[in-house]
Amino acid sequence: MISLVSNQLSGRLPSNIGNLLPNLEELYLGSNHLIGPFPVSISNASQLTILDIGVLPSSVGNLSGELERFYASTCNIQGSIPSEIGSLSGLIDMELGNNKLTGIVPTTIGRLNKLQSLSLSDNKLKGSIPSELYHLNQLAFLFLTNNRLSGPIPDCLGNLVSLRQLFLDSNTFSSSIPSTLTGLNDLLILNLSSNSLSGPLPIDIGKWKVLSSVDFSNNRFSGDIPNGIADLKDLVHFSLSNNRITGSIPGSFGELWSLEFLDLSRNNLSGEIPKSLEKLCYLKLFNVSFNRLHGEIPKGGSFGNYLIESFKGNEALCEEEEEEEEEEEEEEEGKINNSGRFVTFRNVETNFVP
Repeated sequence: MISLVSNQLSGRLPSNIGNLLPNLEELYLGSNHLIGPFPVSISNASQLTILDIGVLPSSVGNLSGELERFYASTCNIQGSIPSEIGSLSGLIDMELGNNKLTGIVPTTIGRLNKLQSLSLSDNKLKGSIPSELYHLNQLAFLFLTNNRLSGPIPDCLGNLVSLRQLFLDSNTFSSSIPSTLTGLNDLLILNLSSNSLSGPLPIDIGKWKVLSSVDFSNNRFSGDIPNGIADLKDLVHFSLSNNRITGSIPGSFGELWSLEFLDLSRNNLSGEIPKSLEKLCYLKLFNVSFNRLHGEIPKGGSFGNYLIESFKGNEALCEEEEEEEEEEEEEEEGKINNSGRFVTFRNVETNFVP
């Protein structure tokens, strides 16, 4: 193993570096200032299994077929991903995130049938997700966050049965969530936020039984929250903020004992806040602001800990103030009217109505 990470190295690598290190298994060169083409001779390092570099050479396809891990993230790499990358048949993990990569996701990545983790986040990639990715049946982690990818989410992602984490957020994906996606029974984290997705939420959302985090915020989803949400017993984080969701808040949310974060703000939800949510003792953040909710805010459980901002923008939503001592005094004076006292939530301001 050779590690020269973060040594402020500059200039070019020796052209014969691969000839000198035929038995090298691990090479770490990241976070330096190397320039010029990557030496073709590195292909002679036939035992190389891990390569951490600061460049993405066009000759990448000449690297050893034994290469298992290819790291080139946060290296200010520009240009497109070479199609020759599909020749690295032994790759298990490829990380090219946080660069300035442009162009499309090459279809040849579909040849990497041993790939378990692919990170292309925080680049400037455009176009659609290639359907060839359906060959990656060992892929467990797919990170495409913060690019310029567009078009519908392809049905073929439903064939990636090994997926545990899927991040497609901060792109411009459109259309609805493909029905095949709920077939990913082992999915733990799903982030589709900040796209242009529309249509209803999956009616069979309950198939994601081991899902712990879902973020659908900042899209154009419509319709009701499916009742199947009650089947997501391991759910910790759920965000639907800034969509067009209608109907009421399902009382079945109260059965999600592990829930810590629930954001339903900026939708068109109506009805009352279910009192069943008082049972969620781990719920740290709760936000239903800017909807059309009415009735009283529950008082039990964690509701006493939430800020007023969590409820604002619901003009018919109110909180009864318990002033037992004052009411006792009024009763003694024969002035009690049993009407209660309420705080109503109109836009940003909180008004006390006597």
